[in-house]
Amino acid sequence: MKAGPDIALVASLVGDPARCNMLTALMSGRALTASELAQEAGVTPQTASSHLAKLEAGGLVEPEKQGRHRYYRLTGPDVAGVLEGLMGLAARVGHLRIRTGHATGWVRDDQFRLVCSGAGADLGGRSLAFVCDSPR
Repeated sequence: MKAGPDIALVASLVGDPARCNMLTALMSGRALTASELAQEAGVTPQTASSHLAKLEAGGLVEPEKQGRHRYYRLTGPDVAGVLEGLMGLAARVGHLRIRTGHATGWVRDDQFRLVCSGAGADLGGRSLAFVCDSPR
């Protein structure tokens, strides 16, 4: 194995559908609780806790304790930039998923467009709902 950055490790963290949904939910810049992220990912709180531990160990999210709650946020704008780049690439090569609403753990289309437009993603005017696979 060659020395240098371990891209495969980062890709494995981002590549899990539930973790991808959690990371994308944090792209707005708001810190969210593990319960909120579990709902976004469509997983149980226990599963979300396990995913968040992996994301934290991988340096993609960081917790912030406020009283009894721990809020999670992305560790920096470079994480959001990587996610934005992957979204643009997935859209360009035609890997799109249509999300149906919170009942299935998906983010509404208008929320996703808000994140993309806020992050400066140029997707050629195409409606893009989400690029991560269903967490189910």
